[in-house]
Amino acid sequence: MTTILFVPGAWITPAFYQPFLQALTDARYDVRYANYPSLDPKDPSAADCLADTKAIASVLTPIVEDECKDVLVLMHSYAGMPGAAAAAGLAKSQRAQKGKTGGVIGLLFLGAFVVPESLSCAGLQGGNLPPWILLDNPSANLNIPDDPVNNFAADVDPGLTQSLAANIKPHSTLSFTSSQPYPAWAEEAFQGRLAFIVTTEDRAVPKEAQYGMMAATQQPWIVKEIPSSHCGPFLDRIDKTEGRGILAVRVLSADHRDPPAMGTPTMQKPRCSVDGKPPRLGRRGSPTTIGVFLVLLLGGRELGLSNI
Repeated sequence: MTTILFVPGAWITPAFYQPFLQALTDARYDVRYANYPSLDPKDPSAADCLADTKAIASVLTPIVEDECKDVLVLMHSYAGMPGAAAAAGLAKSQRAQKGKTGGVIGLLFLGAFVVPESLSCAGLQGGNLPPWILLDNPSANLNIPDDPVNNFAADVDPGLTQSLAANIKPHSTLSFTSSQPYPAWAEEAFQGRLAFIVTTEDRAVPKEAQYGMMAATQQPWIVKEIPSSHCGPFLDRIDKTEGRGILAVRVLSADHRDPPAMGTPTMQKPRCSVDGKPPRLGRRGSPTTIGVFLVLLLGGRELGLSNI
């Protein structure tokens, strides 16, 4: 059974994600959670992307090295930066060449950042963070979103968004302005192992920005769009996730030469914006409602994934 290591987005505490993670657990997946120091940091001056990477690696590496597990790393939002870096060098195929078992068998980005080495989250956006991120709030070197519900869950019934508003904490600004460590998605071992769930109604990380970041990697991606806001997948219709999950498995386990069946995620080189650069992030998109597309993927023995 594949282990799913979940890495959360900025500002959002573990309690918010708990119903989503419980749904995975109820589906008999081994679910782990990797926290990091830039969320509600004790010392924001030391909580950069590298520190977050090391914290995630301290959770991921023992699962691979000591437990010899096959691991899918599932990353939301900012987590795409330190999460991808933490997986570098841990691909299952890399370990197999050394006679070792277990390893990371896929990277799944959900409305997440995909940032080249040495570039920061702010640098990806022209050097500035979007205005809805309130800097030096509530104190120096910290930040909070000005309107979490509107930015992250405008398409969700207000009765369901209370958990989001209640689970927002300050985040280290340094994590957004510090450089991306070397990411695993740049390694040859992860070709064909990269998947992205595009949240098409995302006001925080617009659809065009998500495709732009993928295109900039010059890597092929397995892509699935869902008409959802940034945090909508974790709030709306979580009970529907399992039925959607099987769609991506065959694509990830195949050699990608055969076209996917109707309704399955597609392998593609994502399109860029008009000027060939990832667009800056801001408010956009119209509200809609959707249950999460969850790739419960990569764990089905019946699909030959134990040999990936």
